[in-house]
Amino acid sequence: MKKIWFITLLLFTMAAHGQRAKLRIAYIDMEMILDSMPEYKQAMEELNMRVVQWKAEMDRMQSEIDRLKKELEAEKLMLTKELVKEKQEIIDFKEKQLTKFQMEKFGPQGDLELQRMMILKPVQDQVFNTVQKIAQTRHYDIVFDKSDPRAGTVFINPKLNITHLVIRELKKKHRLTERKKKKGKSHKARKKNVNLQEKYEERRRRLQAEREARRKQEEEKKNDEKSQAPPSPDSGGTGNQNPDKDKKTEE
Repeated sequence: MKKIWFITLLLFTMAAHGQRAKLRIAYIDMEMILDSMPEYKQAMEELNMRVVQWKAEMDRMQSEIDRLKKELEAEKLMLTKELVKEKQEIIDFKEKQLTKFQMEKFGPQGDLELQRMMILKPVQDQVFNTVQKIAQTRHYDIVFDKSDPRAGTVFINPKLNITHLVIRELKKKHRLTERKKKKGKSHKARKKNVNLQEKYEERRRRLQAEREARRKQEEEKKNDEKSQAPPSPDSGGTGNQNPDKDKKTEE
C-alpha cells in the first residue's frame, strides 16, 4: 500500500514538472548485486552453516524429549505418582529449554536476524554509496530497488525533496486551527461576560423594586395607624376642659 502511494505521488510529481524538467529514473536489482559480491556470499555461507548447526541441536533436543515421553508412557503404570510427576517435570523443563533455544536463534530478535543484519548492513552501505555516486554523475533523480518492495527508493535527488514545504503547510494549518480556537474561546468569554452583566442588572433592578415596594408598604402602614388612632383630650370636643376652674367660679 505504501509503495502504491509512493508511486502515485511520484507520477504526480513528474506531471507537475511537465515541460520544465524531465525526471531521470533508474532502478537496480539488489539481490543480483549482492550475489555478485564475494564477501557477502562468503559471510552468508558461514551464517547458513551456523543455521544448520542450530537446527541439528534443536532436532537432538526434540529427540530426547520424545524418548523421555515414550519411556514415561511405557512405565507409567509401574511408577508411583511421585515418580510420574518427577519425570513429567523433567520433560516440561526440557520442552521449555527447546522453546527458549528456538526463540534465541530464530526469533524476531534472535541470533539469525541479528547476524544477518550485521552481514548485510556494511554491504548495503557500500552499495548505496556506489548508487549515489553513479546517480549524481549520470544525473539520475530517482533510483529504485526492484528486488524488494519494502526498500522503495535507493537514491532520490535532494532537489525533489518537498518535506520542508509539507512541514510549512502543516504548521500553517495548525496556526489557523489554533487561531480559530482562540477566537471561539474569546467569543464565548465575551458572551459570558454579557450574560453576567445582564443578570447583574436584572438583579439590581429587582432589588430596587423590592426596596421601593417595602418603602411604600411602610408609608401606607404609618398612614393607617394615624387614621385609626383615638382623638387626643386636648384637641377634640366642646365639653368642660377644666372642671376645677368651673367649680371655683360657681363658688
